[in-house]
Amino acid sequence: MFSAPAFRASLSAVLLVYPCYGALAEENEDIRIRVGLGGQVRPDYLGSDGTEWAPLWDLAVARGSNQFEFEAPDDNFDIKLYSKDGFSFGPAASIAGGRKRSDVGARVELDRPRSAQSFCVPKSEIATQGYDLSISRYRVLAPARVESRRPHEILAELAGLEAEIFQGMKDLVGMLK
Repeated sequence: MFSAPAFRASLSAVLLVYPCYGALAEENEDIRIRVGLGGQVRPDYLGSDGTEWAPLWDLAVARGSNQFEFEAPDDNFDIKLYSKDGFSFGPAASIAGGRKRSDVGARVELDRPRSAQSFCVPKSEIATQGYDLSISRYRVLAPARVESRRPHEILAELAGLEAEIFQGMKDLVGMLK
């Protein structure tokens, strides 16, 4: 049901918490332990259409009136089917985001040009630059292409705008009379 690494991690957590129980109990405060076991269906990787099944477990310890470790209330919900004397049982669901490097299956392109949004730089070149990681040291900027118009086109456009302004001023003077 559970993979060997998940089982070992769960067992290790329980073995670490159990010896602490006596030390915590000596302070005459209630000890609360929350154990959650279940399964989860998650994407094979971020953005994947395929899914995989994986174990899901949770272990938390709180003492006295302290709350359990922080979990945002909008991340999960549960339905208590049975609840008595501080013990409750029922299904729970949660939404977890995030990813690990191993979740991403994309290759790293080592031969991208230095003008691209991202590119690789050999370690030797970084070392010769004194380990200065400023992007301007390594990026090659392509010269920006500037579109320019002929001067007589610009002057003709300005003359048209001046004529519109002059006509607007004449109309305004006519309205004021």
